[in-house]
Amino acid sequence: INMKIILTERQLRVLNKFKFNTLRFVASAGAALTDNLYRELTSTLQVPIIEAFGMTENISHCFTNPLYGEQRIGTVGLPFGVTTYIDENKHLYIKGPSVVVDGWLDTGDLAIQDEKGYYRILGRSVDQINVKGIKLNPASIETQLKNNITGITDCVIFGTNWVNCMYVGDAPVDTIQKFLLSLGPYCKAKNIINVTEIPLNNSGKISRSFLNTTLS
Repeated sequence: INMKIILTERQLRVLNKFKFNTLRFVASAGAALTDNLYRELTSTLQVPIIEAFGMTENISHCFTNPLYGEQRIGTVGLPFGVTTYIDENKHLYIKGPSVVVDGWLDTGDLAIQDEKGYYRILGRSVDQINVKGIKLNPASIETQLKNNITGITDCVIFGTNWVNCMYVGDAPVDTIQKFLLSLGPYCKAKNIINVTEIPLNNSGKISRSFLNTTLS
């Protein structure tokens, strides 16, 4: 029996406590898994973790790590049914027979391609934080926080002209601020907020624009 179950990252952590003898693989999309969660799932479930990337405008997924081949942690894998292009500002474009527009479609995402051709999504271009002319990538900062501070179980970086940090966990605020400053002076947070759960928008997703409005 082939069965598809859609789970959030929080639910995946609960799932990871159980054993599934017939599980073949786990596919993840929508947001990148942290390195720690990826390794935890791989170690416990003993099946491939397939990270992928899809868009409504492409009907289905347009990047995926191979099931039979190398799965590269932190990437969305290789193009699937599309031609891709990354401009000098790291904006990702795609085109292909399943894309709903003619010519190149701006995905709205920032990306890089590694030496093996695998793509890594850096975040949404509209979510960049402009601090005195320096553009910061919130998704990259979030990943570094999650991978380097053990007391953080979830976090979101957001803002327009300064950095705000909202997190779940027992990490001290000064530890988070010290780490942010280690990334550069422009990463200093104006607000660091400890919560029991990251607020979601009406679609049930973490939205930086929603959090910007909520905090203002």
